[in-house]
This record gives sequence, structure tokens and C-alpha cells, in this order.
Amino acid sequence: MTPPLVSVHMVTYNHVKYIRQAIESVLNQKVSFNYEIVIGDDGSNDGTTGIVLEYANRYPEKIKSVTSEKNEGFLKNWKKVYDHCNGKYFAHCEGDDYWHNPDRLQLQADFLEKHPEYGLAHGDLNYHYEKNNKLIVAYNKQHNITFPDGEIFDYVMNPFNRSMKNIASMFRKSIIDANFDFNVALEKEWKTLDLPLWLIVTKYSKAKYFDEPLGTFRILMDSTSNTLNQQKKYKFHESIFSIYSHYANHFNCSAACINTIQLFFWRARLKDAFFMEDRELIKKSKRELVRLEHKPSTFEWAIFLLSLFPVIHKFFVALFFSIKAR
Repeated sequence: MTPPLVSVHMVTYNHVKYIRQAIESVLNQKVSFNYEIVIGDDGSNDGTTGIVLEYANRYPEKIKSVTSEKNEGFLKNWKKVYDHCNGKYFAHCEGDDYWHNPDRLQLQADFLEKHPEYGLAHGDLNYHYEKNNKLIVAYNKQHNITFPDGEIFDYVMNPFNRSMKNIASMFRKSIIDANFDFNVALEKEWKTLDLPLWLIVTKYSKAKYFDEPLGTFRILMDSTSNTLNQQKKYKFHESIFSIYSHYANHFNCSAACINTIQLFFWRARLKDAFFMEDRELIKKSKRELVRLEHKPSTFEWAIFLLSLFPVIHKFFVALFFSIKAR
């Protein structure tokens, strides 16, 4: 059989409500080449495993199942699936997302085949909010979000810029194979591998943005990057900071770049500290922002002021979470 041109990398854990739609959306791709779907179920206990095996048995020529008997964690599951991907190009679909556009693999693969200097092709996306079942079509276009084409490493390395989404991305796998050290991610316990891939691939190649939605990103009511658990959110932000810091040092980025990264994350820490009611971290964040010569926003001044009055501070935090939970 012809080797796959594209490997679709799918990791899933307790996605019984969504996994069928995810798999079907990939199977529905209209392509002129061979592609494979590699699915890693990380020891789900809600019935996801059975659905994955059902599809693997129905489509043995298309789907590989690399399920785990016990939960190994996101990083190990991601790597195990990646190690079974044999395509020239690599596209990712989480088990709770889906691809509404049946032409996305063909569109991106055609571009990368014609432009070997490009290692990444990505596009706009739809947002599907689970809480109220609201769908925002072409989210980037609706919010006037654009991305540059070509050599965009400096753009991606700036955390103040908008981030891309792997649900709408295709990568040239050889660049990842040659430059991504998974052991670093494992050692540092990174909460996501999206950002490392963008940084690595844009460092060594060009990127192309398609101004059309190529995938649908489902916003769950509680996930790693979208949660009301402030400690969980803080740890996610710290992981993102770790990723930026690692690659800024690895690629010998300028002092200005490193200062920008520190500024962004001390501002994020200040906000997290406020919602965690961690007044010591608020004080530390304020000192670091002064060191970085940052002029506080009105909201940041409000944090400084409210942190001086614990009862009022607690009231505002409780009010915020009450409103968000509705």
C-alpha cells in the first residue's frame, strides 16, 4: 500500500460524547492521496476506548489504535501516538474537536507539496462553546485576527501576539523529527505541546495562513486551558512561560525578547494571584513589573489596591466566579 502522505494525530481521554464526531470528521476528508489516522486513547473509563476500537476494526487500512490500558498522562500518550505516525505531514485533532471542512487536508498538503520552504500551513477556525452550544464561524475573521505569512518566528515568540491552533494546522514532520526534544517537555512537565511545535517549525521554515476556517475548536466547560479552577489555570500559564523561556534561551533570543516574555507573564501572574487571593504573589508581581519598567493598567492598579483589603478582595473574587459560573 502507498505510504501515507499525511498522518492525523488524535489523542483522547474520556471523550465519549465527542470522539465519534472527531473520527468521522477526519474520515470524511476528500483527498487524492493516502492518509492515516493514529488514535491514542489514554485509558479512558467512560466508553471512549470501545468506540476507538470499533472504528479501528471497521477501517483497519486507515486507522491505527494505540490505546493504553491505564492512564499514562497527556505527554506520554501524545508521544506514543506521534511515534506511530508515518506521514510526510502531520495534522492534529483532539478527541473533543472536529473538522467541519472536508477539504482541509487536501488544501494544506497541496500547498506544502508545492512550497518545500514552508513547514506549517494553518488557518482560521470555528469555536464551538459547549456551555450554550454556541458556534462562532470563522472566529479569527469575526475578531479581526490575522497572521503574517513567511518567516514568523519572531511573531510566534512574542506572547502578546495571538497564538495559532493545532486543530487548524498541518506541519512538515521532518522538521519536528529533527528538532523537537520530547525529553525536555517530559522533564519540565509541559501542559501543552502546541506552542513548542509552532516555535520549532517557524524557526526552521516559513508558515502559510489560510483565511478560511479549517477546523472546529470545542470550548469545554472545564479543560486544561479553559477552567474556573484558578490553581489549574495558574499552572497552565506557568507551563507556557516555561516553554517560551526554554526556547528563548535555546535559540539565543535577544534580551528585548526575553524581557517581553517576562513582562507578559508577570502580568499574567499578577492576575492569577488576584483570583487565587495570593497577596504575596501580588507583591512579588508588582516588584517584578516595577523592575521591568511596566506602567500598570487601570485593572492592575485595582488589583494592587484591593489586595490591601482582604475582605473586599475576597468579595470581588467570589462575585467574579459566581458570574462566570452562570
